[in-house]
Amino acid sequence: MEKKITHITDLSQHIQTGVDKIATIVARTLGPGGLPILIQRVGQALDGSPLPPMITKDGVTVAMECSDPDPNTDVIIQAVKAICQKTNRVAGDGPQPLYSKVLTPRGFVDMKDVEVGMDICGTNGTTQKVLGVYPKGQKEIYKIVTSDDREVECSPDHLWEVTSSWGIKEIKTSEQISQDFIKTDVTENDRYKYYLPITNVDFLEIKEEMPLDPYLVGVLLGDGCFSDSGSIELSLGLKKKHIIDKLILPEGVTKTIQLLEKSNSYRVKLKGIRHLVNSLGLGNTDSNTKFIPKSYLYASTRTRECLLQGLLDTDGYINDRGLFEYSTVSDELANDFLTLVRSLGKSTYYRFHTREKDTNSYSDTPIHRITELKGYKYGTKIVNVAKTGKLTEMQCIKVSNDDHLYITDNFIPTHNTTTAIVLGQAILEKATEIVQSKKINPQELRLQIEESAKIVDKMLTEMATPCKELIEIENIATISANGDKEIGKIIREAFDAVGDEGVITVDEGSGKANSIDIVDGMQVKRGAEAQDRFFNNDVATKFEGEDALVVIYDGKMQQPVQVMSILEKILTHVSDGKNTPKLPPIVFIANEFSMDVIQFLLINKIERGLSFCALRGPNTTKIRTAMYDDIATFLGGTRLGNGNRNLDNLEIDDLGLCDRVVIDKYNTTLFGGAGLEEDVIKRVDQLKSQRAVAESEYDAASLSGRIGALSEGVAKIGVGGTTELEIKEKYHRIEDAVNAARAAIEQGVVVGGGMALFKIADKIAPDNYGSIVLREALRAPLVQILENLGKGKELTNIIKLSRNEDIVYDGCTGEIVKAKDSGIVDPVKVTRVALENAVSIAALLTTCGGAIVFEKPKG
Repeated sequence: MEKKITHITDLSQHIQTGVDKIATIVARTLGPGGLPILIQRVGQALDGSPLPPMITKDGVTVAMECSDPDPNTDVIIQAVKAICQKTNRVAGDGPQPLYSKVLTPRGFVDMKDVEVGMDICGTNGTTQKVLGVYPKGQKEIYKIVTSDDREVECSPDHLWEVTSSWGIKEIKTSEQISQDFIKTDVTENDRYKYYLPITNVDFLEIKEEMPLDPYLVGVLLGDGCFSDSGSIELSLGLKKKHIIDKLILPEGVTKTIQLLEKSNSYRVKLKGIRHLVNSLGLGNTDSNTKFIPKSYLYASTRTRECLLQGLLDTDGYINDRGLFEYSTVSDELANDFLTLVRSLGKSTYYRFHTREKDTNSYSDTPIHRITELKGYKYGTKIVNVAKTGKLTEMQCIKVSNDDHLYITDNFIPTHNTTTAIVLGQAILEKATEIVQSKKINPQELRLQIEESAKIVDKMLTEMATPCKELIEIENIATISANGDKEIGKIIREAFDAVGDEGVITVDEGSGKANSIDIVDGMQVKRGAEAQDRFFNNDVATKFEGEDALVVIYDGKMQQPVQVMSILEKILTHVSDGKNTPKLPPIVFIANEFSMDVIQFLLINKIERGLSFCALRGPNTTKIRTAMYDDIATFLGGTRLGNGNRNLDNLEIDDLGLCDRVVIDKYNTTLFGGAGLEEDVIKRVDQLKSQRAVAESEYDAASLSGRIGALSEGVAKIGVGGTTELEIKEKYHRIEDAVNAARAAIEQGVVVGGGMALFKIADKIAPDNYGSIVLREALRAPLVQILENLGKGKELTNIIKLSRNEDIVYDGCTGEIVKAKDSGIVDPVKVTRVALENAVSIAALLTTCGGAIVFEKPKG
C-alpha cells in the first residue's frame, strides 16, 4: 500500500500528549510504591492458545511497549523510547521466528532450541557461545531474499550487517533496509543497494562417524550403485579414470577394475564396504533418494572440500568461466549440495529443469541444476524485503563473537529508564511553559539547560561516596530489583565470590529457586580436540591432570616431530639420571592441530598411558594472541609463535604450570597457575586500560571477562521460576540489579529515592531560564515516588530536612533515616545517565520544528 506523508509544522500539542502518555504509565512503576503494569500481547502461542499478558514493574519494558494510533503522537513516543534505550543494555541482536534455523558445529537447530552456553557457528569459520536468549513475543514476519534465491524470515527490528554499493559497512534493521534497498541510478535503472557478507563455517568433526574417505563418499553419491543385488559398484566413463587413482579405501576393502569396451566405461567393484555404506544410511538408496550423510555435511572445511570434489568429478564439471556446474535427480541430494557449497562460502544459482521440452533426452525425470556464481565484490545482494503481514512468536540471541553475527537459514549471517522519562517530562513541561510565556528562543533555552545540567552532573559526582562494602552492594541490588531482598543477597554472594572485577553471568536456571554457581580458576571457553578421546577420568567425560604442564603455541602444530622434541626436553628436565622418568600431564594449546599430531598424541595416550590433551585456541583471530598472553601470564609460561620464538626453540621455562586442569567438551579450567602475582596484576591493569577506551560495549564486556578470568573467577546466577513469564520478569530484574551494583562500585553512590536530585535542586542558582527549568524538574522523581506511595503530604517535611546530605525518606516505613544505614542509595552513574537522557529528550522536543510521518491506515 502506498504510504501517505503528512507534514506537521506545529508539534507542541503532539509533543506534550506523546510525552505525557509514555511518562504517566512509566511513572507508575517508580519507587517502592510503584505498581506492576499489565501488558496485553497480541497473537497466539505455538500451541494455538492466546498469549498470556505480560506483568512487569520494569519501567524500561513498559516504555518499550508504548505506542499510539495517532502517527503524530506516536513519533514523539518513539523518539523518547529511542533516547532512553541508551541506558538499557542491548539484549540480543534482533528477533527471529522460533522455527528459524541457527547453525551449530553439528548442524542447524531451531531457534526455539537455542540455549545459553550453546556453541553456534559465527562468521568466517568461528565457533561462538550463546551469551543470552531473549523471548520477544509476537512480531510481524519480514522476508529477506538474496540474489542467489536464499530466504530468511525475521522481525522488522532484526539487525543486519550490510555493505552498501559504495563499500560502506552499516548495521541496519530489516525495516530500514526495506525502505531503500533499491536505488535509481542516473540512467533511471533500478539497482540494489545492500549486500550481505559471504561466510564460510567450520563444524565439529567426529571421525568415528566417518568410516569412509570424504572424496570416496562424493564419488559413490555420484556414480555409485548401492543396490542389494550385488557388491557396491562404480560406473565411470573412460575420461574419468583419474577418479580411480584418487580413491582411498578403508582397511579390509578391495577393488577390482573392469574395462567395458561396449559402453566405453570402467566398472569398479568394491568388496567389504557394504556394512560401512549401510552405517551411513545409504544402503539400497538410488539416484532419486541419495543424500549426503550429516556427519560429512557438517564436517571440517577440508572434509567438505574433498566431498565436493568427489561430487563434481562425477556429476559436475568446471565451465569456461572456471565455475562448477552440478546436476542431480535426487531432491534431498540437491538440498544437501546447496547446504554444502553455501557452508563453504560459495554463491550459486539453482533451477529445477522438468525436461518437458527436451526432445532427445533419455529420461523424463526432472533434474536439479546448480551453477556456481562468481558473486559480487561486497557479498550477496539483497533483492527483496517484504512485509508478510503475518505474526509469529520470536526470540533473539546474543553471541560472543566480536561482530555479534551468527549464521541463520541458508547460511545467511545476521546479528541483536524510568527516571529519565519522568525527569524528561518535567524538564519539557517547564521549558515549554517558559518558551511560551517568556518568548525566549528555544535554541537559547536548550543551551542554558545543557549548561545547567553540566553543573548538576558535577555536583552529583562530588556528592558520591565509594561503594565497596558487601552490604552496600546488597542494598543497591535489592533496590534495583524492586525491593527483592533474595535477589540482593544472591548478587552480594556473587560479588563476594568473584570480587569487583569478576565475571557475573545471568542465565535461566533449572529449578523454581534462584541459584548461584561459582567457577574458580581461569576458565577458557574451549573444549578438547577430538572430543572425548583425550578424556582420562573414570566415566570418560573430561580430562583431568594434577601439576600439569601447558604448551602455548600461536600457530599450527603440523608434525609429530614437534611434539617429540618437546617431550624429549621435558624428559631431560624431569630425569634424575637413575630411573625412567614419568611425564606429567601435558596440555597442548595451539591454533590448529594436524591429524598426524592428534593421532600421535592419542597413540601415546592409549599405548603408553600418558596424559595428553590437545586444545584449540580461540577462533577469533582479533583477540586470540592476546588471550594466549593472558593464559601464559596466569600459568607463568610464554606464548610461542606469531612474533615470539618458534615452537622448535621452546625452552623449559616457556612451559606453563598449574596445580590442576579440567577439560571437558566445551570448557577448560586452570587452577592454581604458577604466574607471579605481580605479573598477573600488571596484565589485569593493561586490560583495564584497554577496556577504558574500548570501541564498543561488546569489546568492553569481552575485556571484563578476561579481567575476571585472570583475577577472580566467574559467578553464574541461575534464574528460577515456575512459568516463562515469571522467569523472564525476574531475569530482567536480576540483570538490572547486577548492572546497578557494578555502576555503584565503579563511580560510587548518592542518597536514593530521588533525594539526590531533590537536594541539588535547592543548590542551583536561578541565574537564567535554563537553571530555573532544572530547579523545578529535579524534584519530579521524588514527588512521583511519594505520589505512588500515597504520601504526597510528606513533601513539606522532607524539604525541611533536605539540607542534611545523608538524610533520606524511607517510603516503606514513612520514617526519616540515614541513607547508608538504611541502604536507600542509588548508583551515581545511573542517576547521571538518567539526567543526561532526560535533558536529551527535552532538548530534542523543545527545539523540534516539525515532523514527517507515515499516515497509519484507518480501520
